[in-house]
Amino acid sequence: MFRRSATVYGRFYGYTLVVVFASIAVSFAAGTIGNHHRFRSHFHRVGAGLARLVAREVAPAVGSPAALGPALRAAATNLDARLAAFGLDGTQLAGAGAPPLPRPTEAEFAQALRAGSAIGAEPGGRHPAYWSLVPIERAGTPVGFLQSTVAPPSRPPSPWPAFGSFALVLALVALLMVPATRSITRPLEQLTLSARRFGAGDFSHRALASGGDEIARLAVAMNDMAERLSAMLHTQRELLANVSHE
Repeated sequence: MFRRSATVYGRFYGYTLVVVFASIAVSFAAGTIGNHHRFRSHFHRVGAGLARLVAREVAPAVGSPAALGPALRAAATNLDARLAAFGLDGTQLAGAGAPPLPRPTEAEFAQALRAGSAIGAEPGGRHPAYWSLVPIERAGTPVGFLQSTVAPPSRPPSPWPAFGSFALVLALVALLMVPATRSITRPLEQLTLSARRFGAGDFSHRALASGGDEIARLAVAMNDMAERLSAMLHTQRELLANVSHE
């Protein structure tokens, strides 16, 4: 991803940003998935409870098409919901609210009858609208099913506000990393300049050695090398001078 010829500063800064971005992305994904599951669980619990209340209200109208339709429309208007009533055989008896809810599957009808409720989602879209399915009972005997979107909100909260927060955190990290990264790479740049002066024969120069980290120890080792080389050259010059004198 980064060229081998790039500077240490660039590689360190880039790799750190990648790690931070990956961590934020994983946290965002985990938070979004967890939020989706929490919303679904909350909707299943609250939505089914509210749907049962509506089912009790419309239960007396089941079996009377002339009464069931107005009862559903009145409930849908009062609750700002979409409702649909089905017979025990899965035939839709009446509906209210637009757009119409999708017909539950046979497995969802069976689950609602067996467990007391089922939950489903409209197909399509990134954030599907959920609905609940509960039995309609009279005197404890199921006479039909009620499908309902009663449980505001019917969609999970949008993850984009959280994404914006993560993007802001990434931007702040990127800004704060500039001085931190420079504090690490600046001594390396100074050592590079010192090495060039040593290579040019300036053994009187000394690398700046501050602190006790690895870079400081490297600077001390380079200064020691410069002293040894300077002493060696001085000895050689004296030897050559003596030989020439003799």
